[in-house]
Amino acid sequence: MRIFVFNLVLACATGCAPVLRGPLDSACPEAAAATLDHGYALLQQVLQDESSVTLIFGLKEASESLETLVRNIGDAAATGERAIRQMATLPPAIEWNSTGLPLIEVSTRHHIANQQAAGLLLAGDSFELRLLLTQQKACDYISALAITIAAADVNAERSAMLTDLAHAFASFDVELRTMVEVVQKRASP
Repeated sequence: MRIFVFNLVLACATGCAPVLRGPLDSACPEAAAATLDHGYALLQQVLQDESSVTLIFGLKEASESLETLVRNIGDAAATGERAIRQMATLPPAIEWNSTGLPLIEVSTRHHIANQQAAGLLLAGDSFELRLLLTQQKACDYISALAITIAAADVNAERSAMLTDLAHAFASFDVELRTMVEVVQKRASP
């Protein structure tokens, strides 16, 4: 509840940006299909990345509760990616061979990912906090992306699956934020 209130206050303070609230414009079906495909490509990419985050535990140690949560997030990401792949041929079929992002955006995202990976690998005492923060950002993004695609997709079965996925990752986000508070309190003198 606190997070909802914070997000509401933040949105009101900074102005509310428009968000997609329904299916894409059917007046231009090619553009609508490409936009939906790009959204699924982005979601597939981030789910794939999240499903492999647990590999870091081969090199770094975290508390049992954090490792369990990150493994649950990875499992949910892998399950979500499989569900999307299984539903890709339902009408309208999804092609996710391109995110539609310009080269500059793709390069920027790779730069950020490389910095975060290096930061995690080189982190000493701050490893858990850094991992929590990167996971929180990813879960927040997955939730927002899934709910946006769900609103745009006219396929009710995929839309329902995406809504469930969004809620699952929103729940992970809440858990992660709570753990961030705990870690920060432990670190404070």
